[in-house]
Parts: sequence; C-alpha cells; structure tokens
Amino acid sequence: MKAKEQRPLYGEPKSTTSRRTVSIDPEMVRMLRAHKARQSEDRLAAVDWAAFDLVFCS
Repeated sequence: MKAKEQRPLYGEPKSTTSRRTVSIDPEMVRMLRAHKARQSEDRLAAVDWAAFDLVFCS
C-alpha cells in the first residue's frame, strides 16, 4: 500500500508467492464480526469518517 494525497493506493502483490491465505477459527470470525459492528457504530457517531474498507486502520 502506498499513500497519495492522504488516500491509500492498493495494488497487486509483487509476485504470486506474495499472496497468502490466512486460516482463522470460528472464534476469530465471531470476534471480527463484533469488531465490524463496533466500527459501524463508531462510523455513525463520527463527524468525519474516512472509509478505506480496512478491517483495522491506524
């Protein structure tokens, strides 16, 4: 990811071996769904929200 004008730019990995599949268990799925629900609440309460479709942003 690179940033340009405060917006992230996404692209394909440099090589096919850079792409990864991550296995997660059902508990992690539950936790991620709960996190997404909290993010949605935060988004509704925010005055200014930059939506980049990220799970975790900084």
